[in-house]
Amino acid sequence: MEIFYWGQEYRFPEGFSVRALVFRLDDATQVDLHVEGAAYVPCARCLRLVSLAINENFVYFYKLRPEGDQSEEEDDTDQERFVILRETTDVIDIREQVWETLLESLPAKALCDEGCLGICPRCGADLNERSCACVRDMDPRLAALFPLQEKNETEGGEH
Repeated sequence: MEIFYWGQEYRFPEGFSVRALVFRLDDATQVDLHVEGAAYVPCARCLRLVSLAINENFVYFYKLRPEGDQSEEEDDTDQERFVILRETTDVIDIREQVWETLLESLPAKALCDEGCLGICPRCGADLNERSCACVRDMDPRLAALFPLQEKNETEGGEH
């Protein structure tokens, strides 16, 4: 299974599992969703394949729409979501909430390592493996910061 989200391609070669626990409350039905699986996505900097452990819990409350209320709104509060049902039913379709839970468990940017140097935009060299001889053009808007970077590098500081 593949998901294209956040501009990245997430692969779930073994799929993912969903566990739903349902509780009947006075005026609502509570569904605790747990999504678990292994996803693979290219590193956002160097494109190496990164393994992600997906393990998320979300709580949804399903309530019947009050008489005369025509709104279709969902009310989201942190990890709890309120879903308004249009009519009384013995079966609640949770596919949309499972999909939402899975998408919200995916990181916006996956990195192979926090210190990943990425790839050279000119020659494509993986800068984690080797440096390249390409001259990096500086954004003219950042030119005023260049002397500070040089000073930091000559003093042995981190950049």
